Amino acid sequence: QRVSLGPSRILVHAHISEVAPGATRFLDVGCGIGQFAWELAESRPGSEVVGVDPSAAMIDRARNAFRHPRATYLHGYVRDVDPGPGFDVVTCMHAFPYIRDGGAALARIREVLRPGGRVLIVGANTENAWDRVVLRLVKLTTTPAQYRPVAEIRRLMREAGFAPGAVRRVETPFYVASIHLVEGVLA
Repeated sequence: QRVSLGPSRILVHAHISEVAPGATRFLDVGCGIGQFAWELAESRPGSEVVGVDPSAAMIDRARNAFRHPRATYLHGYVRDVDPGPGFDVVTCMHAFPYIRDGGAALARIREVLRPGGRVLIVGANTENAWDRVVLRLVKLTTTPAQYRPVAEIRRLMREAGFAPGAVRRVETPFYVASIHLVEGVLA
């Protein structure tokens, strides 16, 4: 929490405030226990936040530990989300490496966004040899993951129809693999 998830959430909140201050509809893909979805709902009055995760246990925890009147938690995948009028911002916080077909997920995210909407992918990246070593060790303790370099995430975003947006590094201690926010913008 202290070395990767907390700093990632702080950066994403700041980024959203800078580039999409009027955003009111958010989708958090791979929301886990719901902490970030809750933070979005709590910090943005009048917002509506949907969190989706394929783990029923995580969704149960989110519904109990991070209940909020403007946050809804769904068990499933981005393909299962009803976009309603569309989302302003879609976040995927440290979950993208666990999505088998990143290109298909980004194509679906494109479908649920409003024109001018943004997707923010945040997670560990393989930018250098140190990152590859650290993330190989991390994979020993987690489910199979595809840690990608930033350039590959940007390529997948372009192929899904997104214009490139910002790339921002999350400030973490030297012993943590590189973590970046990678943004795609829907024209």
